[in-house]
Amino acid sequence: LHRSEQEGQLLKLVVNKLGDPERKAASNAGYMLTRLLAQHAGMKHVVVREIEDFIYRPGLKDRARYYAVVYLNQIVLSSRDAPRRLPDGTTVTLGKRLVDIYFTMFKLIMEGKLGTAASIAQAKHEKEEKHRRDKAVKRGKKKFMNKGGGRNGGK
Repeated sequence: LHRSEQEGQLLKLVVNKLGDPERKAASNAGYMLTRLLAQHAGMKHVVVREIEDFIYRPGLKDRARYYAVVYLNQIVLSSRDAPRRLPDGTTVTLGKRLVDIYFTMFKLIMEGKLGTAASIAQAKHEKEEKHRRDKAVKRGKKKFMNKGGGRNGGK
């Protein structure tokens, strides 16, 4: 791996630690990220992008998402933070990007597509699907029994 690739992998590992079930490990990850940005303020956009990817990861526990959002809240914004060009060609400031992340997250949570509500909706959907399959299997058995396929040969 090249040095920049190693840095990217290391950043992913530290951000991933925000989701560690051990609270002390999650807290230490936030502290390490804070120190990183204190020494390399130009990496704010990179760190925010990595945390954004982490926040929207499917199956992420609410506590992990909470730690990530708390960390994003603690990032000190400055007028010296240079705007960044996004892949679609638009330019965005760090503050606007953070606000967009917060509102997108809020919207997804309210729609039941993220967080506990999404987990509950998924479990409900799976339960309904299982019920539908079970019902279809029972109907299939009844049809089979009515056509003479039962023990008594339909008599």
